Amino acid sequence: LTAGTGIVLNGDFQTQGTGALVIHGDDDSTGDDGTLTVQAGKTIDSNNQDVMLTVWDMDLQGSLTAGTATLTVHGSKDDMTIGLGNTNQNIWISDAEFGRMTSTGGLQLGSSLSANIVVDGVTDGNSDSIGLLTILATKTARTVTFASYASAFNKGILVQAAGGVVLSQSLTTRASSTLLRGGTASLTILDRRTLSSTNQLLTITAEDVDIQAAGGISTGTANLIITPETARTIG
Repeated sequence: LTAGTGIVLNGDFQTQGTGALVIHGDDDSTGDDGTLTVQAGKTIDSNNQDVMLTVWDMDLQGSLTAGTATLTVHGSKDDMTIGLGNTNQNIWISDAEFGRMTSTGGLQLGSSLSANIVVDGVTDGNSDSIGLLTILATKTARTVTFASYASAFNKGILVQAAGGVVLSQSLTTRASSTLLRGGTASLTILDRRTLSSTNQLLTITAEDVDIQAAGGISTGTANLIITPETARTIG
C-alpha cells in the first residue's frame, strides 16, 4: 500500500499468501502529512507475515497485527523523532496504541536514519502482545531516553543508541533478556531511578556507566554483563 499524503482504513484489511505487508503512507516530498490511520474497531491483519510501515505518523484507533511475524516501524524522512508512550514526537505511538499492536515475532522501532527516540510511561499490560522490542537510534549522536514516567515491558528489549541511553525514569523488563547499547557514549541512570530485568540476563554495552546517587541496577537472580563498545580499560 502506497500513498503520498496518508492512508485511512475505514474497514478491516487482511492479506493472503506468504508475502510481507509493506505500507508506505508518505511517498512524496512534503514529508509532514503521511499518516496511517486505522479507524476504531477496524483491523490490519497480515496473516502472520512481516509488516513494514514507513510513515510520518500513526493514528491507530483500531488494531494492527502481524501475528507471529515481525513488525517494523520507521519514519518516512531522515531525522524524524519517535515517541513511544506518553510523548508526542514526529512519530507517536501512544501506550494505548501500543496495546493494540500484536507481533510476537518482535517489533523494530527506528533505524540508522532516525533522530532521538523517547520512551515514556509504557505499561506492562500494553506491551504483552509484542515479542522482543528493538529500539534503534544508531545515527551519529542520537539518543534513546526513558523519560517522565516509569516504563515496564512484558518482554525483554534491545536498545541501540549511538549517543547514549538515558534513564530519566525507571525501566523494568521481564520474561526475556535485555540488551542496552549506548554506542561510544554512556548508559546514564538518574538519581532514584532503577533498571530492573526481573531475574533475566541484562547486558550493558557502553563506554561508561553513570549511576547517579540513589539510582541502581538489579538483575535479581540472573547475570549482569557490562562491556565497553571499544577496546578500553575498565575501573
